[in-house]
Parts: sequence; C-alpha cells; structure tokens
Amino acid sequence: MTDQKTLLTKILLEKLGIEVTEKNLKNWYALWWVNPRPKGLHSMRLTERGIEDFEEKIDLKCYKILFPKPLENITNKFILDLEKYIDGPYYITRTYIKVFTEKIAIQLILFGGDLQRYQIAKIKSNKK
Repeated sequence: MTDQKTLLTKILLEKLGIEVTEKNLKNWYALWWVNPRPKGLHSMRLTERGIEDFEEKIDLKCYKILFPKPLENITNKFILDLEKYIDGPYYITRTYIKVFTEKIAIQLILFGGDLQRYQIAKIKSNKK
C-alpha cells in the first residue's frame, strides 16, 4: 500500500514529466519535503520548493490561513505536536500556514488561525 506522501510525490513527478524511479523518488523527496523519509510515520511538511510545485503543478485546492500574530518560534516540539492533527501536506511560516485539506483549513479558520488554541482544543477533544 502506498502512503499519501509517496503517492503525491509520484503524481507530481508524472505531472513534471519525470520518470518515477526509486532514485528520482529519493531525490525529489529531499526537494519537496522537510523530512524526506518515505517510510513509517513522517512529516507532511513541505519545503519552499515543495509548496511552489504543489500549488503550480497539482490540481489541489490550497488554503492559506493567516496567524493573528507572527509565531515567536517554530520549534521541533511545536511541529511534532501540530503534525498530530494535520494529516496532509502543509507549509508553515511565522505568519501563515498553507494546507491542502479542507477540513483542517475550516478548523483553523474557526480558531482564527490561532494554532495554539487549535492544538489545545484538539488535545481536550481527544481526552474525552
């Protein structure tokens, strides 16, 4: 069974007219994904090149959610906690996040783009 990250990488390679081989997958993983590991639990966080190519080449709706105030720090712990709730590709900066999953986009918009409030609510709802 192919995971979502590998499937999206293969689709994008095909859209770019690049042969889908193990070598090409490995090389393009490193260009498009912050954490290029293809197996097991892994990040769906995109690099700057990744978000550019995904927005331009794949026919997926991208949602940009602005933060109410710039993030102070984007720490590894913050990203790991965030990835418990974001199940699709995303790109994050200090001032916004871009996601491709409509459900996640709506949830983030309902929280006014406040990722900390979003995470707290998700933690509370998972404890019930």
